[in-house]
Amino acid sequence: MKTRERGVIKSVESQLDRDYFHTVWVYLDLDGTHQGFGGLVLGRDEQGKRERGKQMQATYLAELMTVFGVASADALVGSECFVLREMPRWNEPIVGLESANTGRRFIVRHFVEKYFPEAAAEGSPLELRRQRIAQSIECLRKRVREEQRELDSLESEFVDWSRR
Repeated sequence: MKTRERGVIKSVESQLDRDYFHTVWVYLDLDGTHQGFGGLVLGRDEQGKRERGKQMQATYLAELMTVFGVASADALVGSECFVLREMPRWNEPIVGLESANTGRRFIVRHFVEKYFPEAAAEGSPLELRRQRIAQSIECLRKRVREEQRELDSLESEFVDWSRR
């Protein structure tokens, strides 16, 4: 797994996820494997917010089209690109796309900073990653403690119904 990997856009979908969240998904072929990019909640389908969600979907698509130098979302399909990840590990999320033709990049963080600054204020990508890893480690430590308690009480609590 690399942090920059060649791919081809197979489809682009502007949709209402779970009948509520306005999103855009870009589905990619990465040398035989497939991965989606996007899914960012661009708005909610609730009273007074529908138009903002639809507008943000259109803005997201327009910025992708500019990066790839195409005039429509349909023209994105078949475009060669590079997927960009922060870490070279299996199943890492894609954080951006680079057009193989124009060399321009669409980075989710830049889009969020521009249109959703309150969400971007949570911290740098590196700091957020540190926090997620620290939280994961704490959850794993808790799980180890729970498993140890179960192991310690196994003899006294276990009922072997097959022997009764």
